[in-house]
Amino acid sequence: MTPALKLWLDALKPKPLPVSGLERMRSGLGACLGIGFTALISLLIAKPLGLSPWLVAPLGASAVLVFVVPASPLAQPWSVIGGNTVSAIIGLICAHMIPDPVIAASLAVSLAILAMFATRSLHPPGGAMALLVVLTHTTSPWFALFPAFTNSLLLVSAGIVFNTLTRRNYPHIAAPAPKTEDNSLKRVSAEDIAAALSQMDTLIDIAPDDLEKLLTLSERHAYQRLMDHIRAKDIMTPNPIHVE
Repeated sequence: MTPALKLWLDALKPKPLPVSGLERMRSGLGACLGIGFTALISLLIAKPLGLSPWLVAPLGASAVLVFVVPASPLAQPWSVIGGNTVSAIIGLICAHMIPDPVIAASLAVSLAILAMFATRSLHPPGGAMALLVVLTHTTSPWFALFPAFTNSLLLVSAGIVFNTLTRRNYPHIAAPAPKTEDNSLKRVSAEDIAAALSQMDTLIDIAPDDLEKLLTLSERHAYQRLMDHIRAKDIMTPNPIHVE
């Protein structure tokens, strides 16, 4: 087996998740309360008006992002609300104009991705939202307002309240990178990160300021690991040469 093939096969294995049991319970509880709140309010709106559907499946994926990875750029309020709503509109257009379900489904997801890029609202469940509209052959323009927009707005509202109460920053505002007394320890700047991301030309699911903070903390830990055991007596000359 070649090293390249071994690396490729290793990449298929499940990776460990460095998350405590308490955080896992927090995420699960948040998703439960968030979907419950969204479903309840949406049902109260839908019943008197005779609206159906009143809750859409892609919202389950949105809940995973909002409550499990609230720091992700893909989970921010504008991404959730804008991504789901824009994708619903794209799905409606494709369902209305393209009779072939295979072509309509393919174009709906593709155009939804492009629309989310254009509106800076990239949100993975948006692709599912566009596909759902096509598969159910929904053509009513009101679907984009209810349930797509309304569900997303309610979920984000629940996410803001729950994450704030459980001390998770949402909408995510990255804390500044810790300052060091020795500026030489901080070798990577925000400009360096921006240039590197541009060179990679791929979407990294972490905010650049969070990435800068992570690198700074990593350098600090590395410095402590490598230098913490060194004492002054180890580097000083025991009998210094001197003159009177």
